[in-house]
Amino acid sequence: MNYKEARDLLDGKGKKRGPRDSLKIARNTYLERGREFSCYSHGAMGRTEDYPKNAIGLRFHNTYVAILTPHWTELYSGGWYTMTTADRMRYVVGISSSKGGGGWQVDLIRDGLPCHCLERQNDWTKGEHAGIVIEGEYRPGLDLKWTNEYLYQGRRYLNENPTPYVTTDDPDRAKPIYTWAPCSVCKGTGRRTGIDWANGHPYFDGIRISADRRRLMRQQPHKPRSYAPVYTHSGW
Repeated sequence: MNYKEARDLLDGKGKKRGPRDSLKIARNTYLERGREFSCYSHGAMGRTEDYPKNAIGLRFHNTYVAILTPHWTELYSGGWYTMTTADRMRYVVGISSSKGGGGWQVDLIRDGLPCHCLERQNDWTKGEHAGIVIEGEYRPGLDLKWTNEYLYQGRRYLNENPTPYVTTDDPDRAKPIYTWAPCSVCKGTGRRTGIDWANGHPYFDGIRISADRRRLMRQQPHKPRSYAPVYTHSGW
């Protein structure tokens, strides 16, 4: 969720309700605007900075875990390094735990990432998908799409035609027929735009990212000179 999306939610765009200055979006979690987002309301004792008047806050309990503006988004945990705090931050940016034990990291949006369809190529012949009928040849950028048909005793049947043989306990049950089609995400290119979970930036309270969530802001007024990795108190 970026600033525009948050503003549209508060404005009630596309909804049968009027604009609001506070909107509940999850348990103990609210989008709010028209507030004085000062250093104290944001949870950072000792700060003197005030935020733009058009800023929107994402409040979890009594802490604004994110402040959204048209130009940047700022994150702050309020000292609550929990899984739920990180989950609420994910409403606006990717937050994950570094595999190398480096603590929390901020994951940004990238272009040209490998599409998930490349990883699923061999999953269609395992587990619950074992025994399906696959037509056509695979190439990168394709994903399996159900034809809405079943194969039973050498004949094809439409799914709309209810028949008693489509049962899980029948060893000779009908098998769904799939065909290769361009992936709905990458449109057949094998590349996608999305969150890069593998190359994140170390998190610190007050970190600022651009409004499009593609880069860190060059100016980081709250970046400490030295800081320790942030670890989840309750485990990841």
